Amino acid sequence: MNRLLVVACCWAVAGSVKAQDMKTVLRCQMGRDEVHSVELLRSHAIADTSVYYIRQDEQMPEPMYPGDEDQSRGGEIESECAGGPERVLVVSGEFPSNYTQGMAIRFNDSTREWERIDFAERMRPTRVYLDASGMRVVIPNLGHETDKKYIVYQYVSGHGQTASPQAVNVMPRNSNSDIADLRKH
Repeated sequence: MNRLLVVACCWAVAGSVKAQDMKTVLRCQMGRDEVHSVELLRSHAIADTSVYYIRQDEQMPEPMYPGDEDQSRGGEIESECAGGPERVLVVSGEFPSNYTQGMAIRFNDSTREWERIDFAERMRPTRVYLDASGMRVVIPNLGHETDKKYIVYQYVSGHGQTASPQAVNVMPRNSNSDIADLRKH
């Protein structure tokens, strides 16, 4: 029993040291009641890149992408808390991919669950739709991946991210959605 307690304490201290070495890039209050939060953190700077982490509700930070920490090493990162009253954290930049890679994460008040969409396209997202049934990330198709104007990534509550994005010519319409317009860079 004592040995287990010592191991647990050492693990907690090691984790907190790692968290102390991280710098907060952006912290967003989530949910209509703002009880939940998500943080974008960075560490291990090399030249103009860092390893990026996500922390939800004061939990231990996790690398932004699963696997080796180098999968979460990125540069030219842009991040934004957008929307209201539902909010979303959107992060994008140059990660180990040939495209702009990123993610959108939010706490869905209706389902009381976290939702996340990962994306990789030539352009950064311009809009995120948030509603009780999930969220959609809209990216202009300026890279000519299809003959359509927009590429839409979708997360369906209770099911997760859809297998592949949808190409459309018209922005999604839904009167029940909160629309988060993202800054133009």
